[in-house]
Amino acid sequence: MSIAGAPVALEPDRVRSLLRFGWAIAELRGRANFGPSDPGRLISEMGGRAGHSLPLAEERSWRELLFETHKVVCTLAETLVLELDGSKMEDSQGRVPSGPTLASKRVVDLCNDVYDGKGKRQSDAEWNAFAEALYMWDADIQDKLACSTFGEGSAYQLGRALAESTWSLDPTSNPASNIGWLYLLGTNRCLAITRLIDRLTPVFGTLTAQAVKSSITNWRDVARNPEWRDGEVGAQYLRAQAIAWRDLLVGGTDPTLLVRPTSAVKQATVVWSALRSLWPQLVAAVVSVLAVAGGAWVMSQKSLPGLLGAFVTALGGLGVTASALSTRAKAMAKNLVSSISAAITADLVIAAVSETPPPPSRQAKSEPGRLALAGSHVRALGPGDLDRSGL
Repeated sequence: MSIAGAPVALEPDRVRSLLRFGWAIAELRGRANFGPSDPGRLISEMGGRAGHSLPLAEERSWRELLFETHKVVCTLAETLVLELDGSKMEDSQGRVPSGPTLASKRVVDLCNDVYDGKGKRQSDAEWNAFAEALYMWDADIQDKLACSTFGEGSAYQLGRALAESTWSLDPTSNPASNIGWLYLLGTNRCLAITRLIDRLTPVFGTLTAQAVKSSITNWRDVARNPEWRDGEVGAQYLRAQAIAWRDLLVGGTDPTLLVRPTSAVKQATVVWSALRSLWPQLVAAVVSVLAVAGGAWVMSQKSLPGLLGAFVTALGGLGVTASALSTRAKAMAKNLVSSISAAITADLVIAAVSETPPPPSRQAKSEPGRLALAGSHVRALGPGDLDRSGL
């Protein structure tokens, strides 16, 4: 029996479903907006399909993919009990449904009106009706989730925000607009996303959360640099990055599986990076280990002069023995090695997860992760990074 007011543990399956639902909402809007001109598309539609050849998911036509997204949105809305009221949603003529209507069905019907049968975008009125209906539904979803278990709303918003970074991005638009690079991947937006990830870290795991946050920070830097983001090429890299985020957070992919086998030279480079980046911590840890080990050696001596002997005898009376200090020194050394090993693993994972485009030739490449220990170069935003200029 739970105590009133006590925190309720999040259900991992529901969190991932809510994250996927938020993702699908953003993807639905993006596919309806871009239609056949999706700037982030990575795989072209399968041509011809002789003998009714079966396409892979991303080889389907844009219409098929849009229809698939319709299905995902409607199914998840029903599963998550977020099938809200759509009876007040107007079409392009200002008409509302004649009877009770689910929001998901109304939104999908209005989405189908955006393009005609030949794939041509109709007037702005159809798009505006669909976008307004989706806006209304999203507001109701957020309101309902705000009254449920704390964290469920964060899962929905996180999925939507990550998907919007690619599905709302028009690389040809004004970078400072709400469909531009500097908004969707600006400091304020990235900081909001990292806060959402922090709330849900118990579900995703520390390594996954850290890798996603670091790659988001890398993309913040890409978005700031017009040469680095490079138009549609940048949009395609961002789509690949978004897929990696989805696989990690929604699919539960083990981030260590993304790390490719590395050469001995690269391993040596990573180790050197660890030693160079963390030398103050490493020196302090090594000194501590040596001091404890030295103390164990001194106490193991059978005859000690004067005050030193008396001091050692007093420590022995308090239970501080050579054996205890030796055990402590071994434990400290083992922990130090484990910390460095974990940091190297985190560095390799962050590098593997990050899908940024190659940087401009005259610009020094920003390392994707570098060692996830205090004082390292791990890439993550904090409150001090908040950009109050609005960009």
